[in-house]
Amino acid sequence: MKKKSLILIVAGMSVIVASQFITHFVSTSDFLGGALLGIGIGIIFLGLVRLKPKSAK
Repeated sequence: MKKKSLILIVAGMSVIVASQFITHFVSTSDFLGGALLGIGIGIIFLGLVRLKPKSAK
């Protein structure tokens, strides 16, 4: 389970870095830059939520 979470976190960071490179070197709309940034943040958030230990019932 931890391995999948770490993969999600790394993938989210990669999407954010790629979006920064794309918006720096290519003229894109604000919507595209914001959408890519939001997708990256969402993937990181999913990875962090999956890392959280389950509470005992």
